[in-house]
Amino acid sequence: MSQENYFHIDSGLFKRLSRGDEKAFESIFKQYKEKVFSLALQILKDPTLAEEVVQDVFTGIWKNREQLEAIAMPPAYLFTITRNRSLDMLRKIANDDKLRELVWKQMEEDRLITNDMDISELEKLIQQAIRQLPEKRRQIFLLSREAGLSYDRIGAEMGISKNTVKTQLQLAVKDIKAYLEPYRLLYWLGPFLHFFL
Repeated sequence: MSQENYFHIDSGLFKRLSRGDEKAFESIFKQYKEKVFSLALQILKDPTLAEEVVQDVFTGIWKNREQLEAIAMPPAYLFTITRNRSLDMLRKIANDDKLRELVWKQMEEDRLITNDMDISELEKLIQQAIRQLPEKRRQIFLLSREAGLSYDRIGAEMGISKNTVKTQLQLAVKDIKAYLEPYRLLYWLGPFLHFFL
């Protein structure tokens, strides 16, 4: 299984959505709603505000659907807009000067995709991180993330135990974290990888 095919399924949904396919939108919503909510909640610490972000994110996706065909890595795109919408909301609710200063400081210190890094750069880094995994570990990771296979199914196809599959996936995430650490991505890496799990 090639690493280039890793995001084939989600990219296909985005292409269908760009042509106005409502079923594709429903599939994307079902697949990512909880993940978008989880990231927004981590940033905002308020479930009501997080729900507002979810609505904002998916409303924006539908309104801008014609621009989505070129998105190569839907999870990275969704992560980015969710994070940005959440930070926008933080700015809106930061009415006093001190809180506003803290918000901007956090955004400056933990930059991920702002002036220094765009979505395409993030895609390249993630692809490189996956590519550097040991062959067997990479294969297990892609079977899980691309094909959506269960631990049992992967184990059966590869002739290994369910526990081995689980261990290899945990090691894959650890390896990806180690690869991305020099790029100052660890603050956001946990919730980002959640988009792939």
